[in-house]
Amino acid sequence: MKSKNLFQNLILITFTILVSFLTNTTLNTTLNAGIVRDLVMDDNQIEIINLRMGKSTVLNFIETPLRISIGNKNYYNVEFIVNDLTIQPKGEVETNLFVYGKFHRYGFILRTNNITAYDDLVKVRWKEDLQKEKTENVKIEKQIDITKEIKPEQLEQEDYKITVTNLQNDKLRNLYIIDLNIINQRSVELFLNNINFSFANKNSTNQIVEKIFSCDSLKNKDDKCNGRLFMKIIKNENFKIVTTYNGKEIFFEIKE
Repeated sequence: MKSKNLFQNLILITFTILVSFLTNTTLNTTLNAGIVRDLVMDDNQIEIINLRMGKSTVLNFIETPLRISIGNKNYYNVEFIVNDLTIQPKGEVETNLFVYGKFHRYGFILRTNNITAYDDLVKVRWKEDLQKEKTENVKIEKQIDITKEIKPEQLEQEDYKITVTNLQNDKLRNLYIIDLNIINQRSVELFLNNINFSFANKNSTNQIVEKIFSCDSLKNKDDKCNGRLFMKIIKNENFKIVTTYNGKEIFFEIKE
């Protein structure tokens, strides 16, 4: 009888440890993951943006941000890239941020910590404009081809692997917008600024207009980072996206 009770207690203890391990693993994965979310705002709202040290957060607006006012600019790097605002914290200091476009003013609280999940990409929209977007949907679709789907393309070499996940043809701004992710293939830190991107068609080779990543480097093997490339449209014809690192070149072709 004692042997049976001991066996049952061992099973109960093992089950408890297993549940605790799985819960902690899931929690850690959630806290380390970046979040992509939509944010609808008006004049009466101040919204919290969650940041993470060592990571960049992108605020995407329909209208182009013209200028900003930030409470403590010494602790944040802020860059303007077309309709995106990239924010990278330099310290765990909370402050406020106001973004001014041609038509609206947006208010935010910037909060940096390593406890909660952070914002990777926040798509900021104005409440009163949403209905206008719906009524003008047909017109917008004619100007911006956001339905172009490409088969996920992988570019791989010994240092890294790139997967191209999405391509947008923005005719309003005369841009191609390419979304991708990068995985470190080695146990050596990979600095993303050292990877050069260009595009080429049959007539010329040009540099990417802008590139942004959700992190600066990939420290360990299998670490992953999201990125976005902005490329000026020269002509609607086939072209290659070329990446170069340590003298090694890989590319894939986009067919119009």
